[in-house]
Amino acid sequence: MLYIRTVPYRSLTVRDRGAYQPGERLFFREAPPGKGMFLWDFRAEIKEVIVLKQTDFSLNWYRRTGDKRNHFFAPPAVQEGKKPKPFVFGPFRAETIPDDAEKVDLPDDFIISLKRDPDSLGGGSNAFYPGDMAKYWKNLHIGSDMKDQKVILYLDGSYMNTEVRVNGFMTEHHPYGYTPWQFDLTPYVHEGDNVIRVDVQSRQPSTRWYSGGGIFREVRLLTGGKVYINPWDFFVTTPVAGPVSTVRVEAQVTSDRKEAAQAKIVLKVNEKGGKEAARAEASLSLIPGGKTPFAAEISVPDAKLWDVDDPNLYELTAQVLIDGKEADTAETTFGIRSIEIDAKEGFRLNGKKMKLYGGCCHHDNGALGARSLRAAEERKVRAMKEVGYNAIRTAHNPASSVLLDVCDELGMLILEETFDCWTEGKNVLDYHLYFNDWWQRDTEAMLRRDRNHPCIWCWSIGNEIMEIGKTYGVKYSQMQADCMRAVDPTRPVMSALNGMAAITSDEFNCEVDKFGNDEFDLRKGKSHYPAAVLKGESDPWGDRTAAAAAVFDVVGQNYMHRRLAHDGAKFPGRVIATTESKPTDSYDAWHVVWENPHVIGDFIWTAFDNLGEAGMGQILKPETNGIAPRAGWPWLNCLQGDFDLIFERKPQSYYRALVWGIDKGTHLYSNPPEWGTGRPWGNGWGWEPVIPSWTWDESWLGDPCRVVAYTVGDEAEFLLNGKSIARVPVERFCAEAVVPYEPGRLEVIAYEKGVKIGSDCLETTGEPVSIRLEADRTSIRADGFDLSFVKIWLADSKGRRVYTHSRDLQATVSGAGVLEGLGSGNPCTEENFNTGHRRTYKGALSAIVRSNREKGRILLTVAAPGLPAETIELTAK
Repeated sequence: MLYIRTVPYRSLTVRDRGAYQPGERLFFREAPPGKGMFLWDFRAEIKEVIVLKQTDFSLNWYRRTGDKRNHFFAPPAVQEGKKPKPFVFGPFRAETIPDDAEKVDLPDDFIISLKRDPDSLGGGSNAFYPGDMAKYWKNLHIGSDMKDQKVILYLDGSYMNTEVRVNGFMTEHHPYGYTPWQFDLTPYVHEGDNVIRVDVQSRQPSTRWYSGGGIFREVRLLTGGKVYINPWDFFVTTPVAGPVSTVRVEAQVTSDRKEAAQAKIVLKVNEKGGKEAARAEASLSLIPGGKTPFAAEISVPDAKLWDVDDPNLYELTAQVLIDGKEADTAETTFGIRSIEIDAKEGFRLNGKKMKLYGGCCHHDNGALGARSLRAAEERKVRAMKEVGYNAIRTAHNPASSVLLDVCDELGMLILEETFDCWTEGKNVLDYHLYFNDWWQRDTEAMLRRDRNHPCIWCWSIGNEIMEIGKTYGVKYSQMQADCMRAVDPTRPVMSALNGMAAITSDEFNCEVDKFGNDEFDLRKGKSHYPAAVLKGESDPWGDRTAAAAAVFDVVGQNYMHRRLAHDGAKFPGRVIATTESKPTDSYDAWHVVWENPHVIGDFIWTAFDNLGEAGMGQILKPETNGIAPRAGWPWLNCLQGDFDLIFERKPQSYYRALVWGIDKGTHLYSNPPEWGTGRPWGNGWGWEPVIPSWTWDESWLGDPCRVVAYTVGDEAEFLLNGKSIARVPVERFCAEAVVPYEPGRLEVIAYEKGVKIGSDCLETTGEPVSIRLEADRTSIRADGFDLSFVKIWLADSKGRRVYTHSRDLQATVSGAGVLEGLGSGNPCTEENFNTGHRRTYKGALSAIVRSNREKGRILLTVAAPGLPAETIELTAK
């Protein structure tokens, strides 16, 4: 065991002062019997300063990757399943920033720029990206004005096995890549220049999806005095949400003073960016050298409630005064809202019944990799809201604080999840190595950081956990649920269960007669559960998971919508959310949701194509009977999402909008002729390979082509160049026909009881003659973080997009910006995102342009052989 003793620098002798500088650490072998060894800490005494302020700490870091002297893969003992040592203290060594280190700004994902490799240890799960390690350095200058301040480093997320060194001394270790953490630098820094080093190891195989690597979320520095409120000790709830609302504040004031003190707390509730709505005051006797809790309730008249359609926000400040002088001011943003859930009435937000139209989302942002930048997270949430989503499940780890801020502001509910595994791992180097030692710290960190966000409606303790259904799995469930309720008693707790983890293979085969390898046909329902289960005659899964499910306030059930009515009857009072469902099951899954009040919503797997889980959604041609769970090299992403990697909306999203009842339109697509007219095969996570195009090679002239329409009507008529080809019934929002290919105009007309209610058409396009550019924003902030997403597509002479041509395009950026990434929706390619070259996929690409902290013009130019170059001008302000 290591013991640290702090010695005021001024108490040292003159000789010692010459030998040791403030902040130095030395190991001494002398120690009291049985007390290990002492680490003596010589530093200056802390003086009184005020206000624990948060400062962005993201700029001007230095990075070096691939240091083979410290191999990042686990030692053989760990690979054999033995518990690794969390960290090892070493002797003091001075730290300097290497001359060959590359200057970077955070957030940073250094893995996304590496070359993909078919032999990578992470395989298709990690999108065939290799593992690697990175070291980050930053100079922290402590001037005379802040040399005695409290200094805390905050990392929102870094993947993974993160180690922090200060002035060459190993100080802290954090294994999980997705939880935030704070580290008190005060004992380790001194006046003058200090070098902070952060090491990360993106070990593989450690994940079932693309993890990225590096310090990929925001970094802040918190500085202040001896009396302060740590942001994680500031908890705001709204026990009464109505015309006159009640805001309850629970907080802790930390005092590093040696003597007791009387403090006055002034609480103010302001409308976000607006006027004061309410205030309160309290007196407090501060405990020296510890934390003093306090609580207060504030009445807010004429309160504006937060909901998904009108996300009103408030700001709460807590000012700490000692002897009339400000010692600290803590701030947080919150929303006034109420959430009620039960099996009889379902889910209510502010008393209003609603269903959760949810989507599961992994953490990556396409060409940006795992970096969490506000512009990217905001684009993601806006896209989801535009197509009807009102909820996100963070699969399968805590979200970035930036995403949660965006969801607060835009009105998107969040189901936030902690882990993908507990003690039984799903990869050799995943979190199961650390769970027993770290689950409570990681769980509490997530809750304490996030519990003031109104967007969060529920906490999840895990996804498809292997221990569920076992005695110790119930114990672990109870421990984690109790921990969550202790930190936040205001929200429900759940876990997402699947139909396999809790039972044996034989039991599963008996219970589920067909799971996967389905012939794609939207017009037919699928039955995955035999009558014996649905009648309750044989139910090994339900019986085995009953004890664990009883721990939760809401039970998440993945891919089991056909048994949800049965479970509602078998387990009265159970509230269920379908935490994962397949796109091809949307019609059936949503009818179960609507017909059963105890089923509060459905979360589709997935809202976006994510990197990794390569080819889980691939579709094979009719002659291929069956499909592998994952595809091989060079598959890049899952191909499961409603949106592709460049945020283009896919056909399955239009179909689901019809199922949801928020779209009354008609949408026409055709199958590429090479797919034939038979049924493609898939495992339900993918979608038939249709596109909105009627442009095929002349070699297909006269050959049969399968066409489909998604519509709300009861009949659909297909016409080719004005001639009716077929009039067919619409079944489950889908109609289809076989049409001989002929260039021209393909049209579908939808009828309801013989009356035309909608139509759509596709036209054969010409050869591409130009490149078109369209930015989501032409003006961005010159802060080094803001982004513009520029859609690039090939157009014919009439300006129509040419879906069926692929061209190699080159993108360059000049002026006050940089090209951050160039990508396509292609799920199967050897291309990288950072080369400036990319082939179009379905006629399109997307360029991501980032400001470089300078104000001025940014020019993005895109060129291709045989086509005139095109330039778009952006502005950084």
